[in-house]
Amino acid sequence: MLAEIDSVCQAAGIYPDIFFSGHAHSYQRYTRFIKNASLDLQVPFLVVGCGGHGDQPVQPASHQRQGDLKYEMSYRGYGYSLIAASASKLDVTFYSVANGAKHQTDAFSLDLASSRVSSQ
Repeated sequence: MLAEIDSVCQAAGIYPDIFFSGHAHSYQRYTRFIKNASLDLQVPFLVVGCGGHGDQPVQPASHQRQGDLKYEMSYRGYGYSLIAASASKLDVTFYSVANGAKHQTDAFSLDLASSRVSSQ
């Protein structure tokens, strides 16, 4: 799937700042490191699909890296994400929900000028 995304982005001459997906019934965050002659990007890939359907097993994330992907965070259970956007950055926070209470489980910022991800 990444090869298809790369092909379309190369043909269009652009690359998105962030990817959102929601199919899997879990939370997962990857950072993709894209480097070539003209690009030096850190692109977050988020799976936020734990809003209402039964939870699904997910591989534990321990910042393992394979090629240009780093598996930053995973969560099995219910939750949601909030995104605060400005002209210069995105602040993304994931909240898990259990027993009627929410808990901040993951948070990061994306500097849109430098395309760098930093944990909060």
